[in-house]
Amino acid sequence: MNFRITWLCLLLSFIILEGASCNSSDNQLPHGNAIDSAADNNSEMENIEKPDDADTSIPTTHFPEFLDKKYALDPVEEQNIHAEFDVVESNSSNRTIKTSSIHLKELNIDYTYTYFKAADSGIAEINVNGEKRTFVNGDGKDTRDYGDLDLNQGLTFYTIAGEKYLLISCSPIGAQSWFSTIIYGMLIKVSDSNNVMLLSTFSFPEDPYLTGDFYIRQDRFNGKVFALIASPATFDVHSYPDNIFLTIKELHL
Repeated sequence: MNFRITWLCLLLSFIILEGASCNSSDNQLPHGNAIDSAADNNSEMENIEKPDDADTSIPTTHFPEFLDKKYALDPVEEQNIHAEFDVVESNSSNRTIKTSSIHLKELNIDYTYTYFKAADSGIAEINVNGEKRTFVNGDGKDTRDYGDLDLNQGLTFYTIAGEKYLLISCSPIGAQSWFSTIIYGMLIKVSDSNNVMLLSTFSFPEDPYLTGDFYIRQDRFNGKVFALIASPATFDVHSYPDNIFLTIKELHL
């Protein structure tokens, strides 16, 4: 009798354990698939490039290839211009006025910086083909106070959607230091616009390869225009830059 009871108890225990095992397997199977699916989705998301990405670990030797691979945007037609600005400066008891001018076949630019001695402040204005233009800062607000800019760092014409733009690379005079130089990109639409857009970056003056620079690119599918802005990122043990920081900014032209 005792043997029978023991046998029945063992049989009942086996049935209960077997049922629990099946339920456990059934519950784990969908959960495991969900994890795999989530992992796949995360992997796919990691491979999707976002237009506002910023990378801080681009080796200087790999930068050109990285630029073309990561941001597969079309280069905008460009033409580099080599020209000198004529600078005229006048002084009075209360102000200094300096005008930097360049005259090309289709473009006349006069950049005037007026420094008020008593207030220790200045106003920057620009005229393009005789029309006064207003500077636009990073927030889209108009401003004219960007300091005395040195406009002799480079001129590049761009053709975007049939319109011509001029990018002048410039730095505020007196803002340079042994460590870095602020660089503005003064983007001017040659016609039919009252705005002068300013982009900014910085460079490490002792290494010409790492001079801050601007690359204008366009998405062929939606027509959006971007500025890829490069500047030094990290430095080696000798305090020289070994990586480039790259940001991308959509230009609302």
